[in-house]
Amino acid sequence: AIELEKGRKRKKPVVADPPALCRTYFGLDIARVKELDAYDDRNYLAEASDGSKYLLKIHNGVDSANLPFLQAQNAMMDVLSATPYRVPRPMAAIAGSADGLIAIATLPFIDGTDGPAAVRVLVFLDYPLMSDVTIQPGFFRNLGTAVAHIDRALAPVDLPGMRRGHLWDMSNLPLLRAFQHCITDPQRLELIEQTLTRFETQVVPLIPTLRRALIHGDVNDHNVLAAPDGTDVVGVIDFGDSLETVAVYDLAITLAYAILDRDDIYAVARDILDGYTALQPVTPTEKGLLHTLTAARLCQSALMSSYSYSQNPENTYLLITSAPGWRGLTALMAMDLADAERFVAAARTD
Repeated sequence: AIELEKGRKRKKPVVADPPALCRTYFGLDIARVKELDAYDDRNYLAEASDGSKYLLKIHNGVDSANLPFLQAQNAMMDVLSATPYRVPRPMAAIAGSADGLIAIATLPFIDGTDGPAAVRVLVFLDYPLMSDVTIQPGFFRNLGTAVAHIDRALAPVDLPGMRRGHLWDMSNLPLLRAFQHCITDPQRLELIEQTLTRFETQVVPLIPTLRRALIHGDVNDHNVLAAPDGTDVVGVIDFGDSLETVAVYDLAITLAYAILDRDDIYAVARDILDGYTALQPVTPTEKGLLHTLTAARLCQSALMSSYSYSQNPENTYLLITSAPGWRGLTALMAMDLADAERFVAAARTD
């Protein structure tokens, strides 16, 4: 998993003419493009001459070599289109595609090599991101409900392409000790070590016994579409970290990012857990792990962002959640047992 992650950094594509890719492989006449933030891929907002908007996504060389994974992303979006929430839908390719949805182009990568890069075009969902709206009362409960709907819809789905080694799978958190050298602040290193030790002690022995499912894997405020008035969730985007893993991770990931820089993280957790578990109860064991798992995700994010930034220091997007993430992790790890239980108290169990 570590070597695959390093490969993704090296095999980020270099794209000289995004409109040409849209025209050649998808028959779209693109008038304007704007590059969007991304970790290892290239993402562009592409606006056609008739005003239609699309997301042009050129995948890194590692993921491009795993076509079943990219096909599984499309299959997930198809499943979730039946829920009350909006998800992107792929456009049909007219050339260079074996499955009619994913085209393969030969492109250069940032390491100086050339190779096959998978290209997809998705219908652009023109709604504000959660990060761009003022959150109103009730939003976090609605977020919990939305993630529960998504997890329920995905629970019976079996996609072999989603069985993969991935460093963003929280089960692989202990492997990220290899990136600790990217953090130089002694206090932050101690915080990381405490979190890793707690995860290894409390979670790792139970992983074989926990429920597994296909999950979105990255529910954060840049991947959640919101109503413009900040009252509700409209949809979710970006299935690049989706995989089959421990089911409760999706809820913990949602909690981890939602509490960042909030005045009352207990209230945020209460509302998310109330909304989620009203539809999708957790087991007593899962509830008992939720606080540690929430901290583990912020630990994982800190390590991955620090490593990624060390490899690509001009990509400031990698540091978006860095400072809030450290504050959130500090707050979680400072909780005593009573506070940790209070943090997850709203979760209903089955």
